[in-house]
Formats: sequence, structure tokens, C-alpha cells
Amino acid sequence: MYMTQNEETDSKLNKREKYKARLRPIDYFKDFDSLDFESLGEGDRFYLQDFGIFTTDFLEDEFTMRLRVPAGQLSAEQFAFIADVIEEYDLIIVLTARGGIQLHELQAEDVNEIWKKFNSLGLTTWQSFGDNIRIIVSDVMMAEVNTHK
Repeated sequence: MYMTQNEETDSKLNKREKYKARLRPIDYFKDFDSLDFESLGEGDRFYLQDFGIFTTDFLEDEFTMRLRVPAGQLSAEQFAFIADVIEEYDLIIVLTARGGIQLHELQAEDVNEIWKKFNSLGLTTWQSFGDNIRIIVSDVMMAEVNTHK
């Protein structure tokens, strides 16, 4: 039996890519506000990774949120805001090797609220996880160099 080109391509895709072939992650976004983080399906968990929200296999009800920090730079206001959220929700912060920020131990009932808070201040989690473009790593002294020209 011969496979069609679509069937052959589909058989080569991993599970995450099969979900993305069915529905683009950005199209999944319209349902984000109505998600029940306490009863997510497998597909929800795959799509949420594109929003920087994920769990581990052994802690399915405890979430991690990864913030995108372009060139590793935050304003003092943004940094203070992140610190306030960490304190308010009793989260653990991890600074990544690529200048990103991960917040660990988010509870299911708080994920959407925390996500909205960050977005209201111009911070984003979009495409900070998975097979997406990574941030460009830059010299932290670049702003200092540019001011002395």
C-alpha cells in the first residue's frame, strides 16, 4: 500500500509537530482566557509551550512560566514588578544561561492571572519555549558603550 505525501509527512512528525499541523499555536490563543488549567488535555499542554507555560511529567499540576527577555534587558519597573509577583505567589525564580527568566511552582489556578499581569506591563511569554526562535544573546555592556560615543 502506498502512502500519500501528507500521510508520509505526518508519519515523520513528532507528536508536537502533529498538533501544530492541525492548529497553529497562534490560532489556539483565542481560547486562552477560557482554559481550565486544572484539567488540561495533552494538546493543551503542547500548545501552551508556545506561550512559555509548561509542566514536567512528574509535576503535572505545578507549572513553570518562561518570560522572554529580549537581549536580557529589563527596565527597573519590570524587574520590580516580577519581584512583586514572585513574592505574592511564592514562586521560585531561575535565571537562565540565555538571559531568560523562569518562574517555577505556579499553581494551576494562578497561571492565567499571572500571565495577564506580565502582559499588562509589556512582558511576554510568547515563543519562549519549544522550537521557536531564541532570543539573541547580546553584550550586557552594549547600552553602556553606546552612551559614551
